This record gives sequence, structure tokens and C-alpha cells, in this order.
Amino acid sequence: MRTKATKVDGGWKVTGQKVWTTGAAQCNRGLATVRTDPDKPKHDGITVLVIDLHAPGVDIRPLREATGHALFNEVFFDDVFVSDEDVVGPVNGGWKVARSTLGNERVSIGGGGGGIGDPLFDLLDLAHRYAADADGSTPAALEPVGHLLSERASMRLLNLRTAERAVAGGEPGPEGNVAKLLSAEHSQRQAALALRIIGPAGALAEGQDAGVQQTEIFARCLTIAGGTSEIVRSQIGERLLGLPRDPLLR
Repeated sequence: MRTKATKVDGGWKVTGQKVWTTGAAQCNRGLATVRTDPDKPKHDGITVLVIDLHAPGVDIRPLREATGHALFNEVFFDDVFVSDEDVVGPVNGGWKVARSTLGNERVSIGGGGGGIGDPLFDLLDLAHRYAADADGSTPAALEPVGHLLSERASMRLLNLRTAERAVAGGEPGPEGNVAKLLSAEHSQRQAALALRIIGPAGALAEGQDAGVQQTEIFARCLTIAGGTSEIVRSQIGERLLGLPRDPLLR
């Protein structure tokens, strides 16, 4: 973490850059983890700040994606002033805040929050319109569609358990990693199935079923965003299953 904040009268001056900031171009505020004490160990000396994205010194550059959209952004900070009132949690104690934020993000992604991973199509509708036999039945397509629909229902039930914990005042647990992992890979499977069902029509970027192409391209990022599937699997193994930690490479 190289973006740094230096203490000044009444607040902090932030200098550095962040990348893959979702929705930054449409937001008024951003939550940033910054290094406030470079002499402390790497998980200490970190503070979380709320930053006014319209403040002097903030430069937001949208990143054009393969879908043609710009959901993600790169944000540059050049001596941006942040008031002491906008510090979240204790100074130099931001790692705990950051972990809680990541935990909630994975719960959100796992539940399809904010449209991330939600399909831009209806699998059943596609099966009936593209895979119907002469008698109107769709036996070949309905079996894999049913499998994915039941998988989606199971993931929603898993996410309800996490939501119940949050309502009771608890913090997100490590099982949020399970929901995130399942959701990301599920989204890729359903996009691939939709593309297989509609066939050559998937090459069209316009029309009623353009969402299939858009979802197939966008879904590639879901096993990276919010923590790669490899990292999430390591956390599941270590924190849920109690397996030995991976050796640190130096």
C-alpha cells in the first residue's frame, strides 16, 4: 500500500493513486486505505479515510473495459486535504476496518449486490426461445438451466445466513468468502450456458439478447474482483477448514 497520508493541521494530505475503484466517476465520496506511518509493520500504520472525490487534487480517470463500459476507474491524489473528521476508525488501525470492508464486499458480491454478477438475461426465456424442439419442449437445455437455477437459490440461502448475522449486530464471517467464490464462478457458468443456448446470435451487440454478450465478457472479471478465486480459496482453507497457511514467498 503506497498511497500515503501526511499529518497536517486539522487533517491529512493524501498523495498517491488507487486503481479499479468501482463507480468513482459517479460518486461524491470514496473510502481509501492509506499509509500513515511507513515505519510500522505492513499491517499497522494504515488508516482509512473518507475522501471528497470533488476536492482539489483528485483526478479520476475511467478505465474502458472490453464491454465498452467504464465501471472501474483509476484515481490519483495530489496533496488532497482530508479533515480529521473523515478518519474512519483509529489512526494507524485501519487494517481492521479494511478487512471488515472487504468482508462486507464479498458478502455483497456473493449476493449479487449492486448488480455485480446479476445476469442481463433470463435463462429459462432463452431456453424456450432458442432451444425448443419441434413440439415446443426444451429437454436438452432445461437440465443445465435447472441446475444453475437451483445453485443460485442455494447461494441466496447461504447469503441470508450472513445477512441474519449482520442484523443481529455481528461482523461478516469467513463464510462470506464461500458465497463470493460460488457467485463469481456461477456467474461465469450461467453466461457460458446462455451463450451456448443462443449460438451465433451471441455475436450481436444489439437487440433483445445483447445482454448475453455483455454478461459473458463482464463475467470474466468476477473471479478477480473483490479477491481472486485463488486467494479466496486460501482463506476458506485457512480460516474455515483450519488448514496450514501457505508459506510466505520472499
